[in-house]
Amino acid sequence: MVKQLEENAIGLFDSLHPGCTAVFLFDNSSNHGAYSDDALVVSRMTLNEKPWPLTMQYQFRDTVAVKTNKEEMNQTFYYDKDVEWIDKNGCTKTRRVRYFKGIKKILQERDQWYHDLDGKPWKLICGSNQGLAPFMCCAKHFLESRSDFKSQKTALQETVENAGHIFELYPKYHCECNWIEMYWGSAKREARLRCDYTFKLLEKNVDAYLDKAANLRFIRRYFRRS
Repeated sequence: MVKQLEENAIGLFDSLHPGCTAVFLFDNSSNHGAYSDDALVVSRMTLNEKPWPLTMQYQFRDTVAVKTNKEEMNQTFYYDKDVEWIDKNGCTKTRRVRYFKGIKKILQERDQWYHDLDGKPWKLICGSNQGLAPFMCCAKHFLESRSDFKSQKTALQETVENAGHIFELYPKYHCECNWIEMYWGSAKREARLRCDYTFKLLEKNVDAYLDKAANLRFIRRYFRRS
């Protein structure tokens, strides 16, 4: 969807309406809430350091963190260190390995690692935060509450806003809140009336079915109804 948005929808709008701002609206589905591979998403992180990319598929972007004293700091989630290994001849050699820091070290660098909270060790994830201050129940929930992680946007939203346009989601209700569903229904009705139920004819005429349904008067009616 991101590729279609970048290469087709946004490019087409910018060509047809130079200098204008579009409002892109999407259904409020889990697919549209997906994050990019370098997004700051705590659920993708481990508590302790891990070799990267051997055990992790994501490349977390650098960030600007806010420490407890309100001081800002530039932070990267990786560091390199020399690791010794023995080759097949029994010789000891050294190689440079990149490591993901892990949530614990990330919070330690921010002076926000509370390793013995409420008399209990701080775990990666808790079952409940009852009796504790908000977001202080575990390392995962605490890091999620930090400003740079809370402000993380979805892949679709980043794509739209980076292009200078406006991103919106429809409410989490029935799909008919989105007028595009009426357009698809009109196009499918046209296809049923005119096709012989073979893929070859459908493939040949699908553009005509979509164009027939794209009557501007009908489109505006669908939008008002939604």
